[in-house]
Amino acid sequence: MKENFLKTKNQKKSENLRSKFLSLKTKTCLRRQDYKLFSSLGFTLVEVVLYISVVITIISASSVFLATIVQSRIKNETVSEVEQQGIQIMRLISDTVRNADLITSPVGGSNGSFLTLDALGTLNDPTIFSVNNGVLYVSEGGRTSVPLTNTYVQVSNFIIQNVSRPGTLGLIRISFVVNYLNSSGRKEYSYSKTFYGSASIR
Repeated sequence: MKENFLKTKNQKKSENLRSKFLSLKTKTCLRRQDYKLFSSLGFTLVEVVLYISVVITIISASSVFLATIVQSRIKNETVSEVEQQGIQIMRLISDTVRNADLITSPVGGSNGSFLTLDALGTLNDPTIFSVNNGVLYVSEGGRTSVPLTNTYVQVSNFIIQNVSRPGTLGLIRISFVVNYLNSSGRKEYSYSKTFYGSASIR
């Protein structure tokens, strides 16, 4: 009887020890799993931060690249506008001088800020080129002056030099500056060019 009691008691102790061991083992496994989960979660957060950094870098680089392209396009348009206006002015003055009868002003050997021509025939006589408030005008036959430049540019330093020699039909040198009107103050809209040319009566 006593032996059975001791045996039963020992079995209970063994079972208790076994239960404690299993419980401890289970807790250890759970802690390992929690650690693995935490480690996995931490690695994922690092990846997310890394990806966000890469995306931000790409977006920033793309923005700078696009801004550079836009600025370059605007600058090219600005230069083209100034070039076209200057060439058109020079061509019109030169053609008008070639078809004129006489250069009235400035007189030979002098300079002037406007050009007066005795045009062929009486309909467009006189023909006057002058600059007022940055706009180049032409007046023909006493009629209302007509602007030759658009609202994007401004003309300055308009100088006509009469270099005609005695006995010649007439020769002038032309120079002027065309500036792009940069009301915004942006660098890409800032551009000016000086144009030079000459024309003689045929």
